Amino acid sequence: MWCATTATILILVVRGRQGHRDLLGHRQRHRGTEHGFWLSDAFASGGSAGYDHKKMASRRAAPGNQSSGISARWTWTSARRLFTVAGVGDMSGDVFGNGMLRERTIRLVAAFDHRDIFIDPVPDPEKSLAERQRLFDLPRSSWQDYNRALISPGGGVFSRSLKEIKLSPQAQKLIGLDGATTNPQQLMNAILKMPTDLLWFGGIGTYVRASSETMMPPAIAPTIRSA
Repeated sequence: MWCATTATILILVVRGRQGHRDLLGHRQRHRGTEHGFWLSDAFASGGSAGYDHKKMASRRAAPGNQSSGISARWTWTSARRLFTVAGVGDMSGDVFGNGMLRERTIRLVAAFDHRDIFIDPVPDPEKSLAERQRLFDLPRSSWQDYNRALISPGGGVFSRSLKEIKLSPQAQKLIGLDGATTNPQQLMNAILKMPTDLLWFGGIGTYVRASSETMMPPAIAPTIRSA
């Protein structure tokens, strides 16, 4: 979906368990038809009538290999010419992990999941790709497993349980925050708004909503940013 007024590309991959995809597909067909843009049954993974994206994935693909997970592969094909990335997820995730191994030119500058916040102001594309591959292959990895020696000056990995996070001048400039200290909530909010070529979601919750939309029930997915 191309939004000309804000120069934004939205790429949606429908994934999850078979029953969940069927339910989501039914709802989106109804809403999409109302707005005149729904593409009938054009799912990346189509519920009971489609295929299992995990069975079609090779989770041991080499960096830059084209044989990564089917959902990540299709999505990244739409965005592969983009370079700087901020993301929601971690390298243990199927879509997030596979997507972040798609190209050697990726510069992942910031990301967070339900545990940690990762910041790398000026990443080395080749070295960071190799490290992401290592985390992808490491069972149950988290951003805390990232080799700190490979993070560029001013970056780091911060637990979301911290009450206060100290930001370097490099991190402040990258994310657009004033002040040397912040808290995890403010930092994640700023990451979602920072200028990057791509905002990569790895299937964790719902973080973006239109100003005309209401807050979703917390039991379903918390929202922390108004677009």
